[in-house]
Amino acid sequence: MTRIASLRLLAFAVAIRLAAPSPAAAQGDDRPVLSPLPAASSVRTAAAGARILRQLYFIADFNDGALLGDTLYRRFSGNARLRAWYVANLARTVRAGEAAALTARIDTTSRDPWTVAGRVFALIYDPAYRRSALAQASRLGERARSLAPHDPEFAWLAAIARFSATQDKWGDVVAYVDSIASLAGNPAELQVVRANALYYLAIMKPPIDTAKREAAYRAYAAARAADSSNFNAIFFAADRLESVHNDDALALIRRAVARSPRATAVRSEYWSTINSSKDIPAEERKAQIAADRAQYLTLTDSAPWALASVISSMRYPKPEPGIAALEDRLLAKAPQSGWAENLLLTRTRQWAESLSVARDTTRPGPRPDSIAMKLRYQLALEDFINRPWHVSDQALGQGAISLFMSVRDDSTYPTEKLVKAVKLMVAGGLEGNATITHLQGAVALADRKVEARYAEKLAREGGKLADENIANYPATVFSTMGEREDAMFAADAQTRDALGWIFFNEGRIADAGKEFERSLDLSKKSAITYYHIGRMRSAQGRPDDAELSYAQGLTVRYRGTNPNRRQLEAIYRKNHGSMDGWGPYLAALEEKERTSRRAKILEGQAKDPKAANAFQLANLEGRMISSDSLKGRLAVVNFWGTWCGPCVAEMPELQQFYDKYRADSSVMVLTISNDKDLQELKDWMAKRKYSITTLWDGGDPGYTASTNVAAWPTTWFIDRDGNIRFTAIGNSGALVEEWSWRLEAMRARPV
Repeated sequence: MTRIASLRLLAFAVAIRLAAPSPAAAQGDDRPVLSPLPAASSVRTAAAGARILRQLYFIADFNDGALLGDTLYRRFSGNARLRAWYVANLARTVRAGEAAALTARIDTTSRDPWTVAGRVFALIYDPAYRRSALAQASRLGERARSLAPHDPEFAWLAAIARFSATQDKWGDVVAYVDSIASLAGNPAELQVVRANALYYLAIMKPPIDTAKREAAYRAYAAARAADSSNFNAIFFAADRLESVHNDDALALIRRAVARSPRATAVRSEYWSTINSSKDIPAEERKAQIAADRAQYLTLTDSAPWALASVISSMRYPKPEPGIAALEDRLLAKAPQSGWAENLLLTRTRQWAESLSVARDTTRPGPRPDSIAMKLRYQLALEDFINRPWHVSDQALGQGAISLFMSVRDDSTYPTEKLVKAVKLMVAGGLEGNATITHLQGAVALADRKVEARYAEKLAREGGKLADENIANYPATVFSTMGEREDAMFAADAQTRDALGWIFFNEGRIADAGKEFERSLDLSKKSAITYYHIGRMRSAQGRPDDAELSYAQGLTVRYRGTNPNRRQLEAIYRKNHGSMDGWGPYLAALEEKERTSRRAKILEGQAKDPKAANAFQLANLEGRMISSDSLKGRLAVVNFWGTWCGPCVAEMPELQQFYDKYRADSSVMVLTISNDKDLQELKDWMAKRKYSITTLWDGGDPGYTASTNVAAWPTTWFIDRDGNIRFTAIGNSGALVEEWSWRLEAMRARPV
């Protein structure tokens, strides 16, 4: 799973579980909240209907709430409160798109807080998980609370809307809840939201803060003390305690099952808790889970959502016996439902697993034919996206992405089918996958020389979406601004490369060259960009330059078959009629590229070198180091900061360079950081195990301000007399090699 996919899954899981507790019940009463479920015909008033839908939502029984709400909303469509709780349940099922459509035209300027609340629920559980939707939900949640500031319902709603939109500032959520709790009487539901925020505050930034986690456990216990039958105080605590205090988790999840026996999330957590228990033998765990699954299906009369929940629990880590029969029951029972659509998409992906087996050369025994498996996988995906019905744009988009990734490099795949796949995956609303849906989609269209204006539009939109996604990643992904900035530079480089490739295929060579040059300025680590430049130079009648570009692209790590190698092999085979002599040719070409690059770098030696500014700065241990210690030695001085993307990106290579010359007493390699927080700098270096000699220039204005350094990173190469002979700016992508050339050139002879 990719980083971006993992983050979205985590954030979705956080959002989907934020339900409010049920109304206070008798102390220690763990009977079902609603048993039996009321029939729609027995509900006489809108107020009674809203109360029941609220109860179902509060115990996570969303599917029953949505089904009952279908009838009640038709009868009481003018009641804003009933509509809000119907939407709340609907949005938590595979029918989330219906919730969004139902509230799309709501007047969010209304003075009725329940009218506003309906839209808040739909936005919190936006099926495309758009950050703009979450931000709007937070604003509207606060508006609903302002319309009824003393009502605990809207205090809770504003809190969970803020929680969903926050991403990583859990401390802010805690402070917000504390600021509004007294106005609403500090109900148990607000205490649970606060406990959730405390829990994520403890676990989201490694290593886990066990003291803060224990504080979260105490907060859940306090909510249960305020209302012993509070469903979420029971359920969330069970989820958080699993694998930490498993006995307590098992006792609590059993209470949750008793309170809400039909809820899919509760049963899934129950099976997970049993499975993770080390005190129960493995075979007994399997038997308990199998028995409870059967009981659950009987209780729910094998409702589609119950079948889907059981099937999901049986699929991982590998499919259990009997899963196919349950899948067939689901497809027969609800053939045109979101559950069926998700199942059909999962089945197509099983062919991808077969394809992986076919391609696994390390696997013992016979393997299926990989060409046949790939074709079968593609046909299964085509069948999925060409079905006459689709419930979810997102599921359709996911299927189109899978098809696109399988066929994008296959020149024999029909162009019209590829174009359709690109447009479907873009329409899926999967903004977190913009680098695939928009940027890679645009490149694929340019490859086929079709839809040029649409491709350019995709590339520009994709760049903006990628930047927005990275800007909104939780802080746990990037510990410094520099790491976040480096990721944004990489996304921008991919955008520039896509635009360059589009322009090249339109014959706009000058425009293409500018975009490719900008792409390499942003990131020297793209094999694709070197490949595209090689293609452009070849088209310009510059075969030698093209080969050099392909050779440089070979030095960049690439997952799969490097396109530069593929192109060079094609050139060699065309020129020589076979691959005989390929090895010596490739070695000679790589050496030619290296020689050419080295010559250009050494040409950059200062003709009139200037003395480096004197300094006296402390290292991370507090020991003072002055520029006098560099005299008589060759020195490499790197200016950087953890806020700088290219600086952060080159640090692993800088460490390698430092290690290369560490034992050479005639060489001094050090960095000067202008980070403002010394302790954060120390922690950052320690976490990554960097041992480079680092000086701290945290003054205001500081040493760096006295130099002519204006770009980051900047590196000085200083000779034995203290003069700057070379200056390297930016991340070169081949630091160890190119810095060594400069250093050894100074060592070889005086200038």
